[in-house]
Amino acid sequence: AATNGSMQIGHNWYYDAGGTTGYKYIASGKANRQIHVNDYISWELTNSTGSAGGEITFVEVMKLTADGKLGLGTTSPDDQLEISRTSTDQTVGLTLTNEQAGGYGSGIVFKSKRVDTGAVFEAAEIRVVGENSWNGVGNVASQIQFASQKDGTLTQHMVITKNGNLGIGTNSPSNQVHAYAAATN
Repeated sequence: AATNGSMQIGHNWYYDAGGTTGYKYIASGKANRQIHVNDYISWELTNSTGSAGGEITFVEVMKLTADGKLGLGTTSPDDQLEISRTSTDQTVGLTLTNEQAGGYGSGIVFKSKRVDTGAVFEAAEIRVVGENSWNGVGNVASQIQFASQKDGTLTQHMVITKNGNLGIGTNSPSNQVHAYAAATN
């Protein structure tokens, strides 16, 4: 079907411009569709089984944007791959990033949602960071950084360096395992 400048491919549906959505079941069962437009491709499913001639409400479950971002469980991905799961009281998600500015690396960001305010925030992160410039260097040293939420900011708590040194509470471990405990009152 082609409507409003889009191409739509799917299963068990037709468009007749009637009702709230204009989409109706061909036969009893579930339906799905894929939409192709200028700036994205979208995959949509039905939540429930319908009957022939009944109206369909599709739910978007995946979107690929023109700038190469893929969202699973989100209609507007912010990163190259963003995975989000929404339940009745919280949203949790996983984002794969590839950030070039400053850190020369990529990572995984774990997102969560505050139940009281609805604000989505980065709860934790694992990032691979290059220690040298990428400009023509064939042997770039890297480290793996681990951060979690502390007082509203992602704070690095652990690092594994290019030499295999593990630092807990320090960003620059000097030996194989280096743990730092701050004095508390």
